[in-house]
Amino acid sequence: MDFPVKDGMVQRAIDEANAAGGGRVVLEPGIYPCGTVYLKSNVELHLSAGARLQGSVKPEDYDDVCVDELGDVAPENSRKALLTAVNAENIAVTGPGEINGAGHTCPNNFQNGVIF
Repeated sequence: MDFPVKDGMVQRAIDEANAAGGGRVVLEPGIYPCGTVYLKSNVELHLSAGARLQGSVKPEDYDDVCVDELGDVAPENSRKALLTAVNAENIAVTGPGEINGAGHTCPNNFQNGVIF
């Protein structure tokens, strides 16, 4: 079953697909600004041609993703992530669309030598 993204709410569509037992979240052509997006079990995130998942340039838009296996911080000394999955299985990111993490637009967003 396909779950369209309404009003730019990518995470809400992922949550709805997961609650329904799984499905495909479809980003139609357009720009979808976001912070951390949590992929969940049995959900495919599909970026159609012309769709762009656009990472925010503000560090505060990203959650601190805590995973016990990584200890206090991930290997790159940051807990921030654009796309993440915690205790999830059967996930996919597909399609010809674009994921733009906006790293090149954030030259001054450093913390402990790590760019956000």
